[in-house]
Amino acid sequence: MNITILGSGNVATYFGLALYNAGWHIRQVFSPRNAAELAAKIGAMPVDDPELLEDADIFIIAVKDDAFKVFSNIATLKDKIVIHCSGSNSLGMFAGLSTQLGVIWPLYSVNKHNLPVTRDIPLVVDASTTELLAVVRKIAAAISDNIHHLDDASRSYLHLSAVLVNNFTNHLYAMAEQICLEQQIDFQILQPIISQGIDNVKQGHLVSRQTGPAIRNDFNTISRHMDMLQHMGLARDVYQSLTQSIIQFRNIRRD
Repeated sequence: MNITILGSGNVATYFGLALYNAGWHIRQVFSPRNAAELAAKIGAMPVDDPELLEDADIFIIAVKDDAFKVFSNIATLKDKIVIHCSGSNSLGMFAGLSTQLGVIWPLYSVNKHNLPVTRDIPLVVDASTTELLAVVRKIAAAISDNIHHLDDASRSYLHLSAVLVNNFTNHLYAMAEQICLEQQIDFQILQPIISQGIDNVKQGHLVSRQTGPAIRNDFNTISRHMDMLQHMGLARDVYQSLTQSIIQFRNIRRD
């Protein structure tokens, strides 16, 4: 089977290089701007015009979610195996294009300049038929040993959870880093408590591990923190919202 990669960014690079190194033939890489860079690394033909796409057994769409509409009317993909790499979009989002639809979503924040070397990155898969699911699993298995089959609903909730644990926590770290920079405090001092939080995650039962002024009803400290954040605008709102959320979680456990 030969594969065409549609996209040239982080996820496209991850899939392209991993499949190429696993011995799969990558026929073409399509991107309006950067196809040549990835194509050169995986022995593929770069294409910047969808009209130049050639026939392939499998088309892997690895682009940002808001770019999917570009591929909805490409005749070359008609009734081919089309696999997208999104955690938030449904399996059938290209139903008008093909009946052979699959998903391989890497549950990882992929950066093409620092690609993971482990085979333990979770890949979440699904397909429109049992037969195609076997093909999708085979492709995924060339990249990772950590494969999970989830339907649209479960995958969407997992994507939501991933945003909470990755994107939101990174934003909180960035806010803390900014406060430390403003106050000329070395942010690295926080590394042990950050590591402690990660260790808690590994142990589970996270609601019972909650600490801090909100869980203790320490409203004097909360009020003082709110005053300290007056100059940071939205950061104050984030602090207030999370404090209220922790209090609500605590009250739910007591009911």
